Amino acid sequence: MAKVNVYKTFFEKKILPIMREEGKNREKLIYYLKLYTHLITAIEELGSRRGFDRLKIVSQLTRESHPGETHYIKYIHSLVRSVFSHKRRIKNILNKDPAADPLHAKTQLLTAQNICMLRILKLSSSA
Repeated sequence: MAKVNVYKTFFEKKILPIMREEGKNREKLIYYLKLYTHLITAIEELGSRRGFDRLKIVSQLTRESHPGETHYIKYIHSLVRSVFSHKRRIKNILNKDPAADPLHAKTQLLTAQNICMLRILKLSSSA
């Protein structure tokens, strides 16, 4: 049975045409897509070391921002840092109950994802 890469086909059909059309917003789109992808993976693997490694990557990516995006990036950075600061407690709670939302960590990361997605939509709609 052949393995189909769903994400690759989605990216080629939906995201690539947007990125080709946008000239000045291309870098910002790619930046927010990176953040969004890392945040999705971090939530899925939040109980393990890999999830917090992804959060560290997001934290490093959000130290600097593009002009005009500082408010959004600072907010994403603060959300990620607050989750990252309670790393041990979050891991302990998730080891006991994987469906829990310890210290609202998943909620904060979902908020950061929503900010990224809204910025992607805004940048792709404005030419």
